[in-house]
Amino acid sequence: MKRTYSPTRNIGSLWSELSTGARVLIVVVLLLPIRIASPSTFFSLVEPLLSGANVLSRATRLMFTEVYTSAHYREENDALRTSIASLRNENDALKQQVTHVMDMVGALQGIERISPSIVATVIARPPQSPYDTLLITKGNQNGVRKGMEVFSQERTPVGIVSAASDDYAQVTLFSSYGTITYGWVGSKTVPIELRGNGGGTFAATLPRPSIVQVGDRVYVPGPGLLPLGSVARIDDDPSNPAVTLRIVPLTNLYALSMVLLQDTGLNAGAVQVATSTAL
Repeated sequence: MKRTYSPTRNIGSLWSELSTGARVLIVVVLLLPIRIASPSTFFSLVEPLLSGANVLSRATRLMFTEVYTSAHYREENDALRTSIASLRNENDALKQQVTHVMDMVGALQGIERISPSIVATVIARPPQSPYDTLLITKGNQNGVRKGMEVFSQERTPVGIVSAASDDYAQVTLFSSYGTITYGWVGSKTVPIELRGNGGGTFAATLPRPSIVQVGDRVYVPGPGLLPLGSVARIDDDPSNPAVTLRIVPLTNLYALSMVLLQDTGLNAGAVQVATSTAL
């Protein structure tokens, strides 16, 4: 069968076989005479193409701007989260400092209601100072007298002023070896005789059977019953008619930096200090 020649079909087939570059070149060659002969007609023909290109350019620029802006906002958001976390940590630390200061103020106010107190700085403590003693920076000129009771910042009793000069004083801790302190233990306030063992520890002996348990608080006299320590261990030998309480203080005696001194009259029978040296 003889094929009918169709110029339109053959041109369409040839156009589809051309590459994009060749098509652009043909369009430019066709439009070039129009551009030279009639510029106004040329610009009216290419205006839709230029408008489309501008729209595409603006859309592309907007897309990249949005991507950059989103990434920038994410970075700022992460930085803000980090800053908020840091501020929260600083706020928690400040709260702890405020709580510590308020506790100190409360302790001072509690002691002041009983009798005037003296605040002194500790310049030597165990193990720098021997035999469970403290050296503090207040003396007779500041109203410090032998026999005054000494408290930690948390108002826990720690010892007795055993000697004083004009500017300094020596504090013998209740845990000093040979020091006897009379107090009570447990919720039933069982009377005990605390013996200082040195190194910040105490011991007490109770007859068998004993109602005291590990963890019970130990108290000494002062402005009321003041917690001194707690029972850490009970040595119970079946062959011994008594049990021995091993007691540790509530205050870390090796970290004392400041103490409160108060004239409670505790040394008039409640404490027997083994040694007293002049400064």
